[in-house]
Amino acid sequence: MADVPLIFDLRSEEREQFLNPISRDIGAQYAYFERYLDRFRAGDEIYYAITDKRLQEDVGVVRLTDILQPSWCNWHSLIVKASASPQVGIDVCATFYAMAFDVLGKNICGPWPVRRSFRKMISLHERMKMAKPVREDDEYYYYQVSVDDFKAHAPALRRTSFGVIEGIHGHD
Repeated sequence: MADVPLIFDLRSEEREQFLNPISRDIGAQYAYFERYLDRFRAGDEIYYAITDKRLQEDVGVVRLTDILQPSWCNWHSLIVKASASPQVGIDVCATFYAMAFDVLGKNICGPWPVRRSFRKMISLHERMKMAKPVREDDEYYYYQVSVDDFKAHAPALRRTSFGVIEGIHGHD
């Protein structure tokens, strides 16, 4: 529950037109978080606070979802402060893919929706060369990453310390 004010503040910023709208009542965010805790206790979803390595402060949140699916999982709701280091998004994506494939043993991560107007996120996926659009509609592109695409591009990211999870791949 301690992260609810951070989540509420992040989602309330006017610049966040790429997420579904929320109530301006923080009580509604607490109620949503209570429902999230049920999914967390069931082992199917987990929120992570994102710490900016440069700033040494929490600058965002993201959710790992559909964990109980046998061969795939997903992630949603990546949101970071405007003041966060530009590399935070790449590190979060790479870390989530490492969790999906190296820790959970999944074959697919996704698909997740990205609004067509969210050029910054689309550009991030293009630069990382892992996530591919697998379908689209009038409002969204739906991206996913396969374990093969992850394995092909993860070593380059890990050489720059992106997506490194302590205790995995000799990065203790």
